[in-house]
This record gives sequence, C-alpha cells and structure tokens, in this order.
Amino acid sequence: MNLSANGKDKELDPYTTLLASLAGCTLSTLRMYIDRKGWNIPTINIALNMEQQQEPFITVIKRIISFSAEVNNEQKENYC
Repeated sequence: MNLSANGKDKELDPYTTLLASLAGCTLSTLRMYIDRKGWNIPTINIALNMEQQQEPFITVIKRIISFSAEVNNEQKENYC
C-alpha cells in the first residue's frame, strides 16, 4: 500500500494493481470459456505472486489457477 496519501494508506501500489488486473482478466476469460463449453466448474481460484531481481533486472509473475471441480484432460488441453 502507498503511504504517500497523507498517511491514510488508501491507495494501491502499481504492482498490486497490475496483479489484480491480471487476475481479473484471467478469471473473466476462463469463466466465459467454461460457461460457453457448458462445463460444470462453479469456482475458479487464482493466486498471483510477483518477484523482482535487480541484477539482472528480471520480473517474474507466477500464476496458480485451481478449480473447485475435477478438470479432465480434454478440458485441460482446451484451455491450457
């Protein structure tokens, strides 16, 4: 969180905004695809983590997607 807003800690930092946007886009795309296919997958969970190295400067975003229902091989091949 950004403390520059007079110490009120109300603003998101750019990295949190980026990760939230990526999670939202991933969730929307998967939900649209799953619903269009008629698959019974009621819940999608997305976790993101970002790491940065200084030398050399590298940014890595890790995304873990899990589902509340079993996903078969055909489904994995279609959306992965």
